[in-house]
Amino acid sequence: KKKKKKKKKIVRISSSSFLGKEHEMDCARITRKNYRPHWGQWRRIYGKEDQKEWTQVLAFGNSKNKLYNPLFQNYTHLVRLEKVFGNIKTLNSCVVFVKGNINYIEANNVYTPNSLKRFILDNINDIIYTENEINDLYNKLLEYKLNPVKTTKEHVEDIKIMKANIDNNICPNCNIPLVLKTSKEGNKFYGCSNYPKCKFTKKI
Repeated sequence: KKKKKKKKKIVRISSSSFLGKEHEMDCARITRKNYRPHWGQWRRIYGKEDQKEWTQVLAFGNSKNKLYNPLFQNYTHLVRLEKVFGNIKTLNSCVVFVKGNINYIEANNVYTPNSLKRFILDNINDIIYTENEINDLYNKLLEYKLNPVKTTKEHVEDIKIMKANIDNNICPNCNIPLVLKTSKEGNKFYGCSNYPKCKFTKKI
């Protein structure tokens, strides 16, 4: 007798608000083994783990665009989700490039769909969540999706406040002071005092 497959709990979140701050994710997947937010992107991407901005190359090099490091963006998701879920058992950060264009990215926790599948199968074997716990996590996310706590106008104001905080050397992710640091090349820059957990940096 074939076992009936259980449906995965997936919440697609667009401009959802968590605890007064708005965080946009492609989807959030909850399984019996863990919970993970996903952030996907297309085209060829060049970037390193500690770079604030990565470069997206289109049209065979004829068009180049800057994008905010998705690892940094994912960290802000994790911070907010930890507050939403409270005492959560495990929370993994993964950046998934659905077209598989990660050959020019020098960073951990960056996957193609296939490499993410291999990572899950190779490293996560224990059952962590019960079916009831999965439903609880799913319903919490769904509640924030259906009833965002911020309007678009309030979100715009939050962005202005965030930019002002950065100007005043306050980390936008952790809301704690940025500290003056020196890179291996001898260059001065500001970094979050919560490093290495937060890798936000600001050029001088």
